[in-house]
Amino acid sequence: MKRKKKDSVGSLDSLLDTITTVVGILIILLIVVQLGADSAVKRIVEEKKEEDSKELMEFAMKQFDEQKHTLQKEKEELQLRQASQNKEQQKLIQEIAQLEKELTAKKKEIPPSPPKLQNLRQEKSKLQKEQNSVEVKVKKIKGLLVKAPKPSGQTISKEVSLPDPKPAIAGSTPYRFLCRNGKIFPLNDKALQGMVLTNLAKAAVKPNKDKEYDGKKFLSVINGKKPSTSFFTLVAREDKDKVIRFSMERKDKAGENENQVINP
Repeated sequence: MKRKKKDSVGSLDSLLDTITTVVGILIILLIVVQLGADSAVKRIVEEKKEEDSKELMEFAMKQFDEQKHTLQKEKEELQLRQASQNKEQQKLIQEIAQLEKELTAKKKEIPPSPPKLQNLRQEKSKLQKEQNSVEVKVKKIKGLLVKAPKPSGQTISKEVSLPDPKPAIAGSTPYRFLCRNGKIFPLNDKALQGMVLTNLAKAAVKPNKDKEYDGKKFLSVINGKKPSTSFFTLVAREDKDKVIRFSMERKDKAGENENQVINP
């Protein structure tokens, strides 16, 4: 009987050893499996992160492109709107200028305001006084005419018969005179014209293809040389319409009286 007890105890020890070994192996397997699972989870998480980062980057780039396209479209719309506003502003400026011109023309067409009533009364009173004064003078003159002796039937006028003028000889040149203040001034405009052309030629002032001269150079030459005859000095002036006009100014102490003409 004692031997049987020893055998049963030995068999239990081996069973415990086996169970312990199996449990240890299972624990090791669990640890290994746990470690593998952790690494797998980490790998999956990393891969997921990379995929998510790519998706996020693609999504961000897509949003950026959409925003860029939207901003570009808004920019083009703003440019078109600004160009349209500039055209409208230019049109408004032109319309305002046209309205100002029309307003100025309308102002010129408006008749002047009538004088005040007080001014009209003063003018009427002044005219009335002048009328009364004229009427008094007329009455005085009429009275003097009544008292004056009547004229005789004889007249002091004298009739003179002048010979009929003869026609000018063919090829003759008319000669003109200017009579002022009891003196006679011969007008020799052809000579003055020749002097003008001579002075222009000497100064090398030539007309253009339209036969027009430079106004400043022309006036400088003519008024500098002062072409003249014994009786007149030629003066050139430029009018507001850019036309050069000549005037013949009489010289002091020039001209001939009746005796000088008869007895040269």
